Amino acid sequence: KNILFDTGWDFAGDRLVSYLKQIKVKRIDALVISHRHLDHIGGVQKLSEKLPVAKVIGPWDKDGIPKSAMVHLGHLRRDLGKANGPRNRPRYQTATTGKVFDFGKGFVMETLWPRKNASKKRIGDYNEESVAMRVIQKAPKDGAAATFLVGGDLGVEQERWLARRMPGKLKVDWMVANHHGSRGSSQREYMVAADGGYSKFLKALIAGPEAADPKIYEVASKLKDKAAGKYASKLLHNIDPLAHNKVPIKAKWLNKLAKDVRQINDSSPNMSGRFAVFSVGPNSYGHPNAIRMAESQLAGFTPITTWANGSVVMERALGTNGKWKDAWKPKAVASKGLPMVKAPKWLGQVDPERPYNNDRREANTHWQKNNPHAEVKW
Repeated sequence: KNILFDTGWDFAGDRLVSYLKQIKVKRIDALVISHRHLDHIGGVQKLSEKLPVAKVIGPWDKDGIPKSAMVHLGHLRRDLGKANGPRNRPRYQTATTGKVFDFGKGFVMETLWPRKNASKKRIGDYNEESVAMRVIQKAPKDGAAATFLVGGDLGVEQERWLARRMPGKLKVDWMVANHHGSRGSSQREYMVAADGGYSKFLKALIAGPEAADPKIYEVASKLKDKAAGKYASKLLHNIDPLAHNKVPIKAKWLNKLAKDVRQINDSSPNMSGRFAVFSVGPNSYGHPNAIRMAESQLAGFTPITTWANGSVVMERALGTNGKWKDAWKPKAVASKGLPMVKAPKWLGQVDPERPYNNDRREANTHWQKNNPHAEVKW
């Protein structure tokens, strides 16, 4: 099955569609829209013009989809291509805590958030209505589950609720960091629950210098302190297993720290195949946050950012015996043949006297005014 979770910005829609076609996707069996912000729902129009969508899953009631979402989703309710071409009339389903979507053959998506549908009352700045899913694929032979976690732009409050109320549901092999790894998301308590245990780094910090392995404690302390300052980007980029061109580190102590972190990771069985993918493009609002990336490392995940590597694919092979062959492996995807993304000038503006000022709620308003679409109920 082809499941698409969010569509990105409107101006990146062509690249999304080109990539889907490149990997031979001819239809979307389910499109999950986490929430209504333009950087998550904006690509729906381009998608609707090229590929049929069988089902849409979102945080709202079928009869209560907000206009700010319908101006995008409405494009799915029209004929594809030529006038006599195939009709695109996807079904709609609401995702709330506990709702399970079973696609057969061991492939299941379980909804962890939102606790109630987001139609009736605005939740925060809409990030808090984000759909969070635990995605599971069971091996046909022994039923062993390959799992990952994706949660739109969930914030710290929602993450803590999940970490304290249903930690078992958060335990996964890898995750897409919430809210692109912003300072207000992807915090340590959530990451630790997702890992299902403490990494060697956190165990050492908790135990203290007297009880912990001296070497691991020293490395963990430096990682905790230095990955939040001016050295963060160089350090984290050099830990990233996908980074093609490691950022040169002149300081010998910092170069040694990156090497030590990699060695400890390689010697930890629970680190095998455990990654936190920070899905974000160039922006002026501080995503991903270096502290959050460092905390993902401390919590037991190896951070990978699409900022440094471009498109990233996570793969896990299934052997001929019907069992998982190995751990999850990340790889960077070549951008050859894919259209370049050109962001509008206003996206990077930080001058408070200019319109939009990089505010995505304003971006939604701007998009609606320039792309009118009749409001329809599903």
